[in-house]
Amino acid sequence: MDLADLKDMLPALPPGELEELHAAFRAREGSGDLERFAAYLHRAGRISEDEREAIASRTGIELTHFHGRGGAGRGGGGAGHLPGYLALEPIGRGSMGSILLVKDEDLRRKVAYKHIHEDMAADRGVVDRFYAEAQLTAQLEHPNIVPVYDLVVEEGGNLGYAMKRVRGRTLEGLMKEARAQLDARGAADERHALPVLLEHFLKVCDAVHYAHRKGVIHRDLKPQNIMVGADNEVYVMDWGIARVVGGGGAAAVMIFTGWSKARFVSGSAFITMLSTIGAPQKWSTLWSAMAS
Repeated sequence: MDLADLKDMLPALPPGELEELHAAFRAREGSGDLERFAAYLHRAGRISEDEREAIASRTGIELTHFHGRGGAGRGGGGAGHLPGYLALEPIGRGSMGSILLVKDEDLRRKVAYKHIHEDMAADRGVVDRFYAEAQLTAQLEHPNIVPVYDLVVEEGGNLGYAMKRVRGRTLEGLMKEARAQLDARGAADERHALPVLLEHFLKVCDAVHYAHRKGVIHRDLKPQNIMVGADNEVYVMDWGIARVVGGGGAAAVMIFTGWSKARFVSGSAFITMLSTIGAPQKWSTLWSAMAS
């Protein structure tokens, strides 16, 4: 987002006044940061709280390079030790990192902990991408995006981050169960009913819309990367190959455009879901438009 976008969001300000206010702010604060500028305008009584929050929600993602222990959260401990956490069991593994179930020794809660594979921890490109993934996910503060709690530097410099442990099923699993129930008895139970699954879909739309406003494209959006909890809470997971298309700065452009193996998933599995559970055609059309 730039000053022209801000001008469109604040049509009540007289022509030219926004530019004058921004120039004065830059001279006073030594920064042209638009989120801080919006807070300044709000304190001065020039914009409302709703307008300030709307601007804050559209400011871009800030990504930096990892510069070692000083730039991270907890650190220390012996080799393989997770400072502040007790490792319990592995719960997942990917091409770049693995996920453990761990217990926060201070807050006494169980969380998910993702860290880089040890044999890849010395690869600067992998470290930069992993660090960017942690920063990006942490800055996407939305009820339907998995929250990041902490960044950890392990002994020897390996990098990891703690995030919410989501207990539930993937949307892919719920889709398969719904299809099996429909085939077996012609109807799905309450947890797999069409209105419930569509409500999950709308929450995904909310998360994606928010990310797009922040200049972030997920690029791997599929039912396997959507978690549905026991109380129907929905989380979009795995932002590891997301692309920042605006507001992320030079570091964002360098990190994400340089990742040649990134791939885009069109969302055809969602279209299949919507057709097989009997959703109206307009929902498949909506998903196609959102994923393009």
